[in-house]
Amino acid sequence: MTHNTLDRGDRRILSILQRDCLTPADQIADETGMSASSVLRRIRKMRDDGVILGQVTIVDAKKVGMPLTFVTALEIERERKDLLAQLKRWLDKEDSVQQAIYTTGSADVYLIVAAKNVEAYDAITQRLVEENPNIRRVTTSVSLQTYKRGLYIPTEDDSI
Repeated sequence: MTHNTLDRGDRRILSILQRDCLTPADQIADETGMSASSVLRRIRKMRDDGVILGQVTIVDAKKVGMPLTFVTALEIERERKDLLAQLKRWLDKEDSVQQAIYTTGSADVYLIVAAKNVEAYDAITQRLVEENPNIRRVTTSVSLQTYKRGLYIPTEDDSI
């Protein structure tokens, strides 16, 4: 399923689910003018087709003891596919890494890292560098305040 095969109903369902993934099918049906069974069928198809990748619970990082957010820029020594794959596997396993974005520009990869304190963050970056020899430089910024946090992707035609 590609963006071209998603109709307006699919996009509306995605918009509702992204705001609250626990919205009951009956409520989505009321908001979209579809039947609940049609809503469930569409959701199942979008999951099967990889449009819907998962459901998460968003927690308050401070309330669970992870009050600090670090923005980490990585410069890669050599962009060999095998070393990048090794780095990606490492990042996938590290739960403190909230996001990892491969980019163009001055840094090759940007990370968003949650940690309980500076020492915990330092331990993460030490492991990162020790276990990934292709990292040339790590530059860190400490977040003072988060203005917005989310993963909402605009899906409706009128969002452009």
